[in-house]
Amino acid sequence: MIRIIVQLVLIFLPLALFAIYRLSTANRREPGEPWPIIALVITGFAMSMALYLFLFFKEPRDERTCTTAPRFENGELVPSRTIPCENASIDSRRHEVERRAGEIDENVTYEPRDTGVGE
Repeated sequence: MIRIIVQLVLIFLPLALFAIYRLSTANRREPGEPWPIIALVITGFAMSMALYLFLFFKEPRDERTCTTAPRFENGELVPSRTIPCENASIDSRRHEVERRAGEIDENVTYEPRDTGVGE
């Protein structure tokens, strides 16, 4: 759906910009008269705020619900889901990761890093 909206915006954006230009210059008395900048800025601000409010209220929301992140399991993409927040993992590192043999050696010890101070 968003792809269709983006395509429509890309098609109609030049037409809308030209219409704004024609409307803003229609009442000019002389070719060198300045543009109505304040009216254009206020109109642009109002349009952007209307779009933000529309997108905010359009988003489906339930109380106390969270969304899981999409992830790969067994080579397939598992899409995000809406779940109760009590079941959601706040820390993304908490979920179990299956390790393959030889991938990580658990018995490796690491030497401390050189601190740069003379020994």
